[in-house]
Amino acid sequence: MKILEHAGVNAFIIVRSLTPFAVCLLDFLFMGRSLPHMRSALSLVFTALFCSLYILTKTGDPSGGGSSADEFGSTAVFWCLFWFMLFVFDQVFIKAVVDKYPASGWERTLYQNIFAFAVAVVGVVSKPPTTLLVADASSSLRAWGVVMASCAVGATLSYAGLSLRGDVTATMFTVLGVSCKMISILLNEVFLQPTNNVLRMAFIILAVVSSAMYQQAPKRRATKAADGSSKV
Repeated sequence: MKILEHAGVNAFIIVRSLTPFAVCLLDFLFMGRSLPHMRSALSLVFTALFCSLYILTKTGDPSGGGSSADEFGSTAVFWCLFWFMLFVFDQVFIKAVVDKYPASGWERTLYQNIFAFAVAVVGVVSKPPTTLLVADASSSLRAWGVVMASCAVGATLSYAGLSLRGDVTATMFTVLGVSCKMISILLNEVFLQPTNNVLRMAFIILAVVSSAMYQQAPKRRATKAADGSSKV
């Protein structure tokens, strides 16, 4: 990803934590959802805050893989903004498609991977043969097992994600994505970092807890109907 190449992982985490704010606004403008109530709004704010505090403590600690002098120029800003817009559009567009065209999780997974396969074919054909990574018949059984296992895990993740999108709002799905990202970072801090920084891990846990406090906004029509019935 260009954002990782030019901006780095730290900037990506901060940008990722800010995406629920934009998705929430698009949910309100195009998906008929109400704006978040106070609890959910504070959940989004504190999730982004604790993610940012985690990055601040990481960049100031060389043992955590960060540096206090990371270069962040106009190219990095461009790719951050470009990725942000594409990601937010992706979240809302897929939710709109899922709502408009009912289908099972496996059907959605099949359609998604058919489209992805077509794009992959174009990418493979457009690259020189010397840059292709193709497993030949001489590859070990273990190598083929790893490839097949990765395909199975990818299909499972695709199924889980597309099935979940039908049950939650785009904002809720985005918040869950931020939470999963921070949990994976916590596992990295615990098992892969040479030294465990308690403050960094505390900020990660607080970010996950804050995201868990989010409640998806109801449909505006349902809210108006409830107000009308209460007046009667």
